[in-house]
Amino acid sequence: MDQTQPSAIAFNYSRYAQRVARRDASLYERVVASIDERPPLPAWRRELATTDASTIDDILRRMRRELMLRTVLRDLVKAAPLDELVTDLSDFADLALTGATAAHSQTIFGSVQPPCGFSTVAMGKLGAQELNASSDIDIVFICDEPDADAMDSLNLLARRVTRSLNQEIDGEFVFRVDTRLRPYGDAGPMVPSLDFLEQYFVAQGRMWERLAWLKARVACGTLGPALAALTTPFVFRRYLDFDAVAGMRELHAQLRAEKNDANNIKLGRGGIRELEFGAQLRQLVRGGRDPALRAKPTVPALNALARAGNITATQAETLAQHYALLRRIEHVLQYRDDQQTQMLPRDAAERNELALALGFGSAAALDSRLERTRSDVAAFFDGTLTGAFGVSDDTAARIAASTAAPASAPPTEARVDAATLATAGYADAEGTAAYISTTLDSTRVRALPAASGERFRRLVQATFTYAARTPLPDAACKRTLDLLLAVASRSSYLALMIERPQVLDRVIDLAAASDWALRYVTRHPLLLDELMDGRTLATAIDYQAWRRDLAARFNAAGDDAERAIDDIRHFQQNETFRLLLKDIAGLLPLEILSDHLSALADAVVEVTLAHLLRAAKLPDSARLAVIAYGRWGGKELGYASDLDLIFLMPDDAVEHRDQLTRVAQRLQSWLTTMTAAGRAYDIDVRLRPDGAAGLLLSTVSAFAEYQRDKAWTWEHQALTRARFAAGDAATGAEFERIRNEIIARPRDWSKLRTDVIEMRARVAEGHPNRKSGELFDLKHDNGGLVDMEFAVQALVLRYGAVQPTMRADHGNIALAIRAGELGLVTAEAGLAAANAYRTLRSRQHAIRLQGAERAAVPLTELADERSAIRSFYDAVMAP
Repeated sequence: MDQTQPSAIAFNYSRYAQRVARRDASLYERVVASIDERPPLPAWRRELATTDASTIDDILRRMRRELMLRTVLRDLVKAAPLDELVTDLSDFADLALTGATAAHSQTIFGSVQPPCGFSTVAMGKLGAQELNASSDIDIVFICDEPDADAMDSLNLLARRVTRSLNQEIDGEFVFRVDTRLRPYGDAGPMVPSLDFLEQYFVAQGRMWERLAWLKARVACGTLGPALAALTTPFVFRRYLDFDAVAGMRELHAQLRAEKNDANNIKLGRGGIRELEFGAQLRQLVRGGRDPALRAKPTVPALNALARAGNITATQAETLAQHYALLRRIEHVLQYRDDQQTQMLPRDAAERNELALALGFGSAAALDSRLERTRSDVAAFFDGTLTGAFGVSDDTAARIAASTAAPASAPPTEARVDAATLATAGYADAEGTAAYISTTLDSTRVRALPAASGERFRRLVQATFTYAARTPLPDAACKRTLDLLLAVASRSSYLALMIERPQVLDRVIDLAAASDWALRYVTRHPLLLDELMDGRTLATAIDYQAWRRDLAARFNAAGDDAERAIDDIRHFQQNETFRLLLKDIAGLLPLEILSDHLSALADAVVEVTLAHLLRAAKLPDSARLAVIAYGRWGGKELGYASDLDLIFLMPDDAVEHRDQLTRVAQRLQSWLTTMTAAGRAYDIDVRLRPDGAAGLLLSTVSAFAEYQRDKAWTWEHQALTRARFAAGDAATGAEFERIRNEIIARPRDWSKLRTDVIEMRARVAEGHPNRKSGELFDLKHDNGGLVDMEFAVQALVLRYGAVQPTMRADHGNIALAIRAGELGLVTAEAGLAAANAYRTLRSRQHAIRLQGAERAAVPLTELADERSAIRSFYDAVMAP
């Protein structure tokens, strides 16, 4: 061997490379002469396609010999990128499994394709396609619907494939093979069926197995999609999975007890395992809700976490660099003797040789770099274990204190006496103490498993302690206990509030501020995720970002309609809740909040309609528009408002009426169907021409004809609050033209006045105030919101022909003020009514946030506002 050649660096360090060179001189010469080339995997794949069981073992060992020699040289001499090296190693493992399976299947079954979908599942680093130089491969053989006769032959095939790779022949092997990750390990079936695997996941699956199956993929065989359908719900929970934090903590403690040698760069503190576990835990916690976080390789997983905002981009980049260093050290350790080792040498001379092979000037330089790297990795993982990633120092300290209790600690005492609550500031101390006891004694709590029961008691204790700091301790405590009881059977939600105590704090603050808001969270507990990030209040509202977000969710869902439908609900609930938090914090005036809620509905309908039209694969001429009416049309939506709408199509799309009608029906179904994720919106389409008896989808000309010749006055009233909201813009523009034309028509005031007054009376009859002697109904009583709305509609229809600015869909407040400015009423009356309407809407909103179904106040309240609106109504309706 020429010591002057660059390759001498590698051969001087790697005793394994020296052995290969002595054994196969021609291979040595060929590889050194083509040192820049990667292993010829395509040629090997073709060769293996014609190999039989009698030659497969020798051929694979010869291929592996070249693979390893090229890997050592390309790494130590050419500093090849780590991802190229691990990809080559992983691809060869897949190739070897495929070739061995085909060769032995031909012998056993007479076909290179074994029956019953026999497949080989790659786990661990092979599953993630980031295999080590001298790694073993973790695999699980699986099949589908085998009969008794086939099972014995499939087991034989699995054993022969394993032996071909694992058996040492003349001192060489292909891969060390470990099949113990299958259900029940060595005690389980060698080739479990998919049904067996599914039953095992449900009944026996443990935390460490979720981590293992996170990286699983079918390396050889046809059962990839079927396996993914089983493993995805096992690995990734549909809700936030903070159970995983506690499970990871226990698993890590076990591993630390077994392997805690500081020289082990894989299992020691700050080693490869901790970095991988830190990424995997974050994936488990959030991957059920965000499929983008399900990447199997470690570096892509870190990048996905950064894109999702779970770690910073800088942190992801730094950790990726640390991972590359640790993995390269692992490789170089294994190049020495082709041994599966992660132990840094204790001998000073050996350690110095390792450092030089890695390109460091000395062992001291290597040790210094390793110390910084492992310190960063350990901090990353420790933050993961406490659940404190991304929280304040104060919160992290509370988490650390709450998790430091010894395993033998006595159960938490969550009961409290009335005297203690009274001292803490509770007004109804007796009632709240009894409420706490009743909650703890409930059947649901008594039925909880021991771990969940302890979590529940700790949360109850934290609840009555923190609620004392709020303005309404009794209400905050009781409302929070109701939420805890509702989610008690979902251990992950309890774990979330234990692992992230600031979430419970924010729940209690929310409970003190709004009963309706807390009931909204109770109905949709996935929203607890939003309370983990205190930056929500500072995040700007971005309508276009809403559209991009929902469209991206649809793209990720692909053809999975069920997932897409749930994505709509999760998106709408998340954004509604973010607005609610800003609202309760006093950051959004009611009119701005209504604008945002209306814009959110616009975005949901627009993006969903576009998705459904694409899925229908209709020609470009098949166009559709959604017209918003009522509170949505007037941009006065509330949190629980229905969407009043109609569908229009251009006249030249009439030949596609049936297909477009199905799209419209599907849009309604996608938004209104109750699923496990709830309902996005209720929709009312009865304002279309001829109401419930009319066609769901009208042409523009038919709609115009109806409005001109058949529509009732109340339908023209409704038209004053209508606007184009989503779909084909040209059709929307045609609607706006028709709306303007209809509103601008001259009208007989006597008839219009009579029709409006009669309709107002019918509305009042439908909403009687049975406590009219005590309470004022802010919406339906005289001087209420409906009076204002009818008065404004009457003004628009009476004067639209001569006052073009009254035709604009600018909302009741702006139009009332404009009417005063135009002299249609006195300026004072218009302004007073507008201010009164704003006050009533704000009061109605506040009352509903406290959970009331109907907004009403004592008659002694809001008298001035009631008088202002009634005076405005009477002035408008004067003969």
